[in-house]
Amino acid sequence: MPFTRWKLAVRGLVHFRRHHLGVLLGTALSGAILSGALIVGDSVRFSLTRLATLRLGQTEFAVSSADRFFRADLSSELHADHGWRIAPVLHLPGTASLPDRRLRANRVQVLGVDRRFWELAPEQSGFRPGPEEAIVNRRLAARLSVRAGDTLVVRVEKPSILPRDAPLSTEDDASTSLRLTVRAVASPEQFGNYGLRPSQVPPQSIFVDLSFLSREVSLDGKANVLLVAGTGDDAMAVESVSAALAGRWNLVDAGLALRRTEPTKALELVSDRIFMESAVYETARDVGDPIGTVMTYFVTEFQAGGRSTPYSFVAGLDSDPVGADMDDGRILVNQWLAEDLDVGIGDEVRLRYQTLAPQRKLIDGEAAFTVSGVVPTDGPATGRDLMPPFPGMAEMDNCRDWEPGIPVDLERIRDKDEDYWDQYGGTPKAFVSLAAARALWGNRFGDITAVRFAPDTDADELGHALMRRLRPADIG
Repeated sequence: MPFTRWKLAVRGLVHFRRHHLGVLLGTALSGAILSGALIVGDSVRFSLTRLATLRLGQTEFAVSSADRFFRADLSSELHADHGWRIAPVLHLPGTASLPDRRLRANRVQVLGVDRRFWELAPEQSGFRPGPEEAIVNRRLAARLSVRAGDTLVVRVEKPSILPRDAPLSTEDDASTSLRLTVRAVASPEQFGNYGLRPSQVPPQSIFVDLSFLSREVSLDGKANVLLVAGTGDDAMAVESVSAALAGRWNLVDAGLALRRTEPTKALELVSDRIFMESAVYETARDVGDPIGTVMTYFVTEFQAGGRSTPYSFVAGLDSDPVGADMDDGRILVNQWLAEDLDVGIGDEVRLRYQTLAPQRKLIDGEAAFTVSGVVPTDGPATGRDLMPPFPGMAEMDNCRDWEPGIPVDLERIRDKDEDYWDQYGGTPKAFVSLAAARALWGNRFGDITAVRFAPDTDADELGHALMRRLRPADIG
């Protein structure tokens, strides 16, 4: 491959020329500095090229989305469009140990791959690990003293729909254990040293079948890395790869969905990460004609006049659901909450909640609002669709089984609270202005949970318009 053809893109399509790979790989360059110029010997240049080849194989670009996951089938679609050789990879952190736990390796990169990955290797190996089989690289094999035929226990982080440090994310099922048979040890020339991170030391790697790994971690058919190599006949450019990706990705790849709400049949744009990035919200607003924007959050308590209601949802709205006042200092309560707190128009209601600070620290918060109206508990504009699918809660039939990412004292849940959950699910018990909700509960993951459009909006047209305008880099 020509010297200037090497490029690498990590977390986007930022590319590096091949003569910068010494910096990329963290390799010390030898030579003399004369008049500000760095003179590098041919032997050092050869060494850098060799290191790059072992790490990257025939890869020219890498598209990485880190903790977001797209369809592995994107690779087949891009190959059909352009003829590029593309390998999907599911890259997850993990640990590996012997069954008796006598030896253990931390910071292992667990890689779900298929034949397309091995075809990009510096030298062909013919590796095809089956389900419950693994290829390990030499560094990991040496650390654990294993060879072909031995058994490893691999614990791999099970991705969450929310990043682990996101508000209301849950640690439940944070990892899954795999018992695997070592099929072979991969040499550096067989792609055993594959890695995208700059380092002088090869990573500790274990390679398993992509389909098997994706099923085991509940990401069937998903990947988070694409390795792209050209056809060998044409030079590739970062712009062409970026444009090709943008032309093929869809709502699922972006972690978005359009759904109909009940019973109004409004069309609603939601994110599988609960909170929507500002780029998504702003693009949706530009290409469509929203009738409402929502920010729904979980509060630990309502208080009024010595009475309290535990663990409820509050929705911030930019459009008034029932013709009542939605000023920033005012709150609408539903009939159920009004009776439980014994409040009416003009009374003060205090909300207690928790938000997330860096390093998963929770911060207690409190805000006071004046009741400006009472709305029906089961009104068409105030229903359970306003609750996003918060993990550890949305899937539970019994609210005493909740396992959200913040502390919940299940002893505080009363029979009437359970009855409400049974009948109304996560229907918010109160409504504040969107501006107030964003100010109180917005976070680095987003400050919108849904964007709503009129019932007569065509979902396919809106989805296509959104994806034509939204760039993959906009969401990482």
